[in-house]
Amino acid sequence: MHGSRHDQFIEERVTILTEGERIEGTLFYASGVRLSDFLNSPNQQEAKFLRIKDPIVTCRRTGQQTEKGPFALVSRDRLVLVVTHEAHEAREEEDARPSDSASLMARGLGPRHSL
Repeated sequence: MHGSRHDQFIEERVTILTEGERIEGTLFYASGVRLSDFLNSPNQQEAKFLRIKDPIVTCRRTGQQTEKGPFALVSRDRLVLVVTHEAHEAREEEDARPSDSASLMARGLGPRHSL
């Protein structure tokens, strides 16, 4: 499920990585378009900046917050990675789950070895 939708735009909570910064905020893009399509579309490449609402900018090297504000434009040329918070949270949940073999071993159902 996407972030909140308005008539023409989707607001999606994202984390953006550039070479030196981590930017967390809300990205605006056209309704009816997947985020990956929006980022890769030749038509969108003409728009040189992504619009970010309520950005929090952190230095990747130090982890220190460097900027916070109501609005920012992030140059597409500086993008290394864009991930939605929904995708990030799903990945963290998946990483926190025990693997099938670990789960089976914990229940005593793993492979049996004979000596």
